[in-house]
Amino acid sequence: MINASPVNHEPEQGVVMSQASAESSALERLLEVISDTLEMEVKDGSVSFLGLGGDSLAAIIVAETLREEGLIVEIGDIFSDMPLERVATALQAP
Repeated sequence: MINASPVNHEPEQGVVMSQASAESSALERLLEVISDTLEMEVKDGSVSFLGLGGDSLAAIIVAETLREEGLIVEIGDIFSDMPLERVATALQAP
């Protein structure tokens, strides 16, 4: 007789919560770095870096600042029309 129990393919709640928390803190840090770089308060993750008036030099500064903190992001992801909340999901630890 085979004793088969159902397989749960749902992620554990703690895993989902910590992933959401990591994405939230990545967005918060991205907005802080962009605020400092552009010398303006940025609190809305639905706007793009270009929409804020960011230029290529500022995008490089943002990427390098994040890299120094151990967060890797492509300059092209920052210097785009992509909403900042999507850019934050692309942040990676090395």
